[in-house]
Amino acid sequence: MSKRFVLAMLGLMSGVFIFPSVLLAQVKAVDIALDSKNFTQIDWPQDTTEAALPITWKGCMAEDVMSRLSPVKPGKVTVLPKFQGQEQAYGYLKLGRLPDNRFYFVMDVMAPDKMLMYFDFNHNGRLDDDGPGLVNEGEAIKPGEAGFATYLQVPWRLLVPGSTFKGTFKVWFFINNLEWSLKGFSHASHTFLKGSLALGGVTHTVYIHDQAENDNDADLTNDGIYFKVAEGKVRFVSRKEMSSGVDIDGTAYKFNIFYPQNSVVAPGTPGVNSQAMDEEPLSTATRDWKSKLKGRRIIVVPPGSSIEAELKKQK
Repeated sequence: MSKRFVLAMLGLMSGVFIFPSVLLAQVKAVDIALDSKNFTQIDWPQDTTEAALPITWKGCMAEDVMSRLSPVKPGKVTVLPKFQGQEQAYGYLKLGRLPDNRFYFVMDVMAPDKMLMYFDFNHNGRLDDDGPGLVNEGEAIKPGEAGFATYLQVPWRLLVPGSTFKGTFKVWFFINNLEWSLKGFSHASHTFLKGSLALGGVTHTVYIHDQAENDNDADLTNDGIYFKVAEGKVRFVSRKEMSSGVDIDGTAYKFNIFYPQNSVVAPGTPGVNSQAMDEEPLSTATRDWKSKLKGRRIIVVPPGSSIEAELKKQK
């Protein structure tokens, strides 16, 4: 009995489909173009019929500068709004496919349970020209406890140059009492794409949705695919499975998800700030997060639950 045959059988018995090299030639490559002709944008959870899709959170990781708040104004922030509070905390989200993909923000803190957020939606380094400060939209924050939550709606054109999707990409931003004590924050992408994919004569409903393991970065080419298998049920095909091969209805496929436009802009492109972003060193307090947040790097919030409930389960 050949080694390749044994590997294939072990994969079938475990429910994981393994394709040894002898079978690679039989894996069919499928390109999936992310544009408005093939996909419709849906914002979760407004469309409750898509509630089977899980939302994954990018939480405050000890080694992750992206999820840290700092009292020091970043050098790339050029103009500030007029503050009301005595304390300010700065941060940024990495979103989209531009070489310079940091979107900076500042939390204006009047009290731990009373904050305003100024977010650089137009991506020009100024925090004073994006409208009034964002107020807390969270409903699960207890009186007296620190916290803040709001929707951030970032224009597609600033995430994927040449995108055919109009309007904005929606991100849910969240700080709870625990995260504030660590000067951290979480975020989850609430925009995903829904389309149809024909494979072997069968048309499948598919969803492309941002994943926390890839930083909820608003880049939908690196996150995998959800296949609708029944009403209210989906099957997830990971990025690894997409590139190596996965069984769909008895046939092996690998998928290449891409934006058909010139979606990666070269440094020096007019209108794009292509200067290298300043990397800030991790503080001692940030390094201390690792022991406090062990096992909380990625939090899946099922429909009907909340981030607080999922955090309590892990305590």
